[in-house]
Amino acid sequence: MKLLFTFIISVSTIVGFTQNIESGGYNQVSKLSLGYSSEHLDHYLLKNGINDTGAVSLDFKGWSPSISYTHEFVFGNVISVCGNLGYQYMNMNYGTQKYGGSFMYFSVAPKATLIHRLNFEYYMKLKAGAVFYFHEPSIIPEPARRFMPEKANVFTGVTLIGLDFLFAKNLGFNMEVSVWSPEFITAGITYRFYSKALRGLKGK
Repeated sequence: MKLLFTFIISVSTIVGFTQNIESGGYNQVSKLSLGYSSEHLDHYLLKNGINDTGAVSLDFKGWSPSISYTHEFVFGNVISVCGNLGYQYMNMNYGTQKYGGSFMYFSVAPKATLIHRLNFEYYMKLKAGAVFYFHEPSIIPEPARRFMPEKANVFTGVTLIGLDFLFAKNLGFNMEVSVWSPEFITAGITYRFYSKALRGLKGK
């Protein structure tokens, strides 16, 4: 993990300094995203495994896409720090008993921009955070219970593909693909904030 982060920082620093600094200018970014989570995929696979081996079935009664809010603090054209808060609704029953499955998560992530253009950015992130589950794992008997998540877990993950497309002065579209993280694939809207100093310069 340390080698990966060192590599990202080294490459992004080289790339960042070769770009035109006037193509940047924003110092904070807000993102609202919907997605398909790795937690949803894991629960789907666990459901199939339990149903193949037991007389009582674990079934989805309803679910929603994950929804998350990210706020980013930008330092130059290369380095950023992101804070992320998200939630996904999952309603599962084990036989006639309510298991639940919904969860909330948060993370902090340093971000390195590898390609920086006027209307496009490609970046990678390292994530560290925690997941809190709203479920009742005790209703599932052993040995299946040992494969179900506890009430809370910590995680470290990597965003391998992060893409930002700017289609207006402040508004853009964002997409990410991550591993070892509650978020697997997300897409949403971004809003860029410009500092007063930069806005003043642009108005001259």
